[in-house]
Amino acid sequence: MLRAAENGHVQTARWLYETKGFEIDEEQRPTFIQHALRVGDLEFADLFLPTDGTKWVLLEYDNMRPSPALIEWMLDLGYLTWDLHLAGSAIRDLADYGSLSLMQQIFTLHSPLQKDDDRLPEYWMEASLEGDISTLTLTFVTKEQ
Repeated sequence: MLRAAENGHVQTARWLYETKGFEIDEEQRPTFIQHALRVGDLEFADLFLPTDGTKWVLLEYDNMRPSPALIEWMLDLGYLTWDLHLAGSAIRDLADYGSLSLMQQIFTLHSPLQKDDDRLPEYWMEASLEGDISTLTLTFVTKEQ
């Protein structure tokens, strides 16, 4: 099952897990989560998240270039509430898609932004390259408050 996930065959790994009762240990858990997220199978990733209320760090987030759907999933699970760095990375990635409403939700979680937040120029650059005036306005207004 692990080899299937590691080689990008998440559907095969999922089938083995759901129909054949394969077990995973705690060391393997992050691998399954990462590969499921990489292919956008959020339901499969959910199967491996802790159910005891502990937070699970999404390793290698910056290498994933996540979609708005993945970012919304992380927002729903609370990851973007307790991890400011992850929230900043999500905002950067949402600038690529022009997902203003989702970006606004994340900004609201961490508003007002710290005036010395060194990631703001990166957000502005992404938004400028995309011609996304709404994002530029949101980040400038949020910074000034």
